[in-house]
Amino acid sequence: MNPPSEPPVRRRRVAPLVGVAFGLAVLGGGAWWTLRRAPAPADVVLISIDTCRADRVGPGGARLADGSSPTPTLDRLAADGAWFPDALTPAPLTLPAHVTMMSGLYPDRHGVRENDSFRVPPRARRSYALLAEELRDAGFLAAAFVSAQPLDRRFGLDQGFDVYDEVGRSAARGAGLFFRERDADATVERAAQWLHAHDAAPRRFLFAHFFDPHFPYERRADSPATLPDGTAGDYLAEIVAVDRAIARLLAALPRGGDDAWIVVTGDHGEGLGDHGEATHGYFLHDTVLRVPLIVRPPKGKNAPRPHVRPARLVDLRATILDAVGVAAPPRDGESLLRPPTRPFRDRAETLYAYYQHQYARLRAHRDETWKLTEGGGREAVTRWREPGGEAAAPAAEAEVEAARLRALLFEALAAAGAEVADAAAASTEIGGVYHGARSPSGDVEPAEDRNRTLPHPADRVETLRDLDAARSALRRGEAARAALLLKAHAAERDENPALLLWTGRAVREAAGDPRLPSPVRLKELDDAAAMFRTLSERWRDPRGADLELLCLRDRYALAAERGVADETVRKASAEIAARGGTAVTFALRGLAKADLGDLAGAAADLAVARERDPDDRKIALDYARILALRDAGRSGR
Repeated sequence: MNPPSEPPVRRRRVAPLVGVAFGLAVLGGGAWWTLRRAPAPADVVLISIDTCRADRVGPGGARLADGSSPTPTLDRLAADGAWFPDALTPAPLTLPAHVTMMSGLYPDRHGVRENDSFRVPPRARRSYALLAEELRDAGFLAAAFVSAQPLDRRFGLDQGFDVYDEVGRSAARGAGLFFRERDADATVERAAQWLHAHDAAPRRFLFAHFFDPHFPYERRADSPATLPDGTAGDYLAEIVAVDRAIARLLAALPRGGDDAWIVVTGDHGEGLGDHGEATHGYFLHDTVLRVPLIVRPPKGKNAPRPHVRPARLVDLRATILDAVGVAAPPRDGESLLRPPTRPFRDRAETLYAYYQHQYARLRAHRDETWKLTEGGGREAVTRWREPGGEAAAPAAEAEVEAARLRALLFEALAAAGAEVADAAAASTEIGGVYHGARSPSGDVEPAEDRNRTLPHPADRVETLRDLDAARSALRRGEAARAALLLKAHAAERDENPALLLWTGRAVREAAGDPRLPSPVRLKELDDAAAMFRTLSERWRDPRGADLELLCLRDRYALAAERGVADETVRKASAEIAARGGTAVTFALRGLAKADLGDLAGAAADLAVARERDPDDRKIALDYARILALRDAGRSGR
């Protein structure tokens, strides 16, 4: 097949012939409710299970060894409402998928294309409102309880919520090798407290996000004995725990949630080794794009009809507003409670491999039968609703369907109305669980011609596998093994910001082994510093400069050379002058000043660091120590 051509010139969208579209949609089947009467006031509960594959919950066919369902709570909700077996996410990443849920727009339209690089702009600077803003304007009290770092309020999804309860820095573990997260039980406890404190509110919108199924997977003491062995069982154990937590959340609602609209979904799935993908983010197979979706109306209020048509996360905002009688200006999604007005189309993307590794961006586009996936000079066409999952199309059909779906994809991408999201502020958590980072000054996505020449992620599975293995080794404290794994990819390293970050980190940590001779440790620290310098200068990753400063700090601790402290102050000052510096930049410059005897300057820098990041305990402790030394010197003690 020919590679994808350039998208056409942006043109004005032509309004559809609603009557014709409606007739076609009804002939093709649909998924909706007949609303028996105007919606009465009701609570709305939106539950998002992070990293949840549709086929790993009871309604999707999952079973334990004894034949029972792992998710009885979800089963009951599906039985009382509707289970959508063909529900789809537009991105296999947490933040873009959730912004789509809350905006009714695809990622290329709301502009949030990856987890750690973008922020939803303030309301005054975007043309759309988020779901919480629309519901709050309609008189709802809105609260969100999120379970992990990718949905931190600094990414802008808190807008519209009266309460946005996130995971604090105290939850960090593993020296930045894990996401900050809390388990579902802790999140439910916080949400239940809010529900009880606001039980007199006439209308409430509760958004609860559970992160448990995200890697690493952990079995609980009360996990069923009938779980499968190995990784598959560990992953399923997390879903079992979330299902139990959802039961407790429903119990905290009036009449056990019978009077509420309950929507349960996932933001994306998980590879679990299928198609060579252990987790998610790199590919657009349906193992990561199909998600659970249950819509359960208040009991006795509405009658479900049969559902045939696929559903999309982009439809949730319109569905929820329709359910509670709030006018919903049309966007990319449609209410699942009414007959469709347009033929089914859906698209998905991932730029994760591009931002993190400089591999190709992937996109997918589909109708009710066919799916095209393209990127890196390749195209694949599948029948995506086959009983066993995606099935490759015969060559003759693939050529025809690829051309048709490619034209529809570029038509959708060229439609007017795309937003530009803000660049996210750099986190001071410089270890970072992300492999790399998008350059704040870099392209949001590669041009079509360039993308065809970039490596396809499928051609770099060995690199991706070794990166995962190295990170696991670092978690176990095996830095030397991690460094050995990543040094094997030195030929690719300077072209891959992920390899620079993690090889440098592994080498730096391996240099901390006191059993190594000092000259070897110093050489390793210098090598790591050079990698971080390249990361900062070439790829403009804001972590690179601070990590280089940390290498200098390690070198000073090992050799106590005044020249190293001088160099630390000089490099930190240059970074502050050029890019403003982070809390870590100021803290490390302050510590180097203290090494040089400038306690007043050290205290001033650490004061700035603490102001910029008041939650960093190490900065707070260093600041208190330097203040004590400074004050002791002033008093002559």
